[in-house]
This record gives sequence, C-alpha cells and structure tokens, in this order.
Amino acid sequence: MFFCVAEYVVGRRPGALRGHAGAALRAEFAPARRACFVVHAAFVGGGHKAFMPGGMYGGLFDQFYTTNTCRQADDLHGRAPFQTLDITPLMGEAYDEYVASV
Repeated sequence: MFFCVAEYVVGRRPGALRGHAGAALRAEFAPARRACFVVHAAFVGGGHKAFMPGGMYGGLFDQFYTTNTCRQADDLHGRAPFQTLDITPLMGEAYDEYVASV
C-alpha cells in the first residue's frame, strides 16, 4: 500500500493536489492499493464528493484518512473511501503534559 500525504488545498479545485498525486501513484504502482492521509481536511463546496465512487477522483484511493479536527470529517467517517482517526486521546495527553509542566 502506498500513502499520499497531502496538504490542505484551497482554490477553485479543492482536492486537485490529492487527485493528481493519486493519479501519479496509480500510474506508477498499479495495481497496488493507495491511501491518502490529510491531517486537517476541509472540503470546500462538497469537494469530498470528487473522491467518492463516481466522482472525478473516485477509485484513486482505496482509503482516505483524516483526523477529527474538522467537524466535517466526522460526517464523512465510514463513507467510502473516508476513515476518520480520533485524536482526542492525544490532545488530552498533550494537555495533561502541558499542565504538569507549568
């Protein structure tokens, strides 16, 4: 499995960078499974639909991982190809460490 770690993309074509990266991975490593991980994904104007089956980039990624730092990510969890990773425990640990050090 190959991973594409992409940044938040703004502009007219949200997700275009992820789509192009996925296309390059597919061309180079087909038929390998491909996954994308975006820490703080915000899909403007329904941009997430492009990565769903039938969308412009549908099928490029077998899994599309993001964290629950955006409320929208929770809404997408479990809808192919999206999976949301819960960072709440990590945030709690970081807060506890900070408080202990002050």
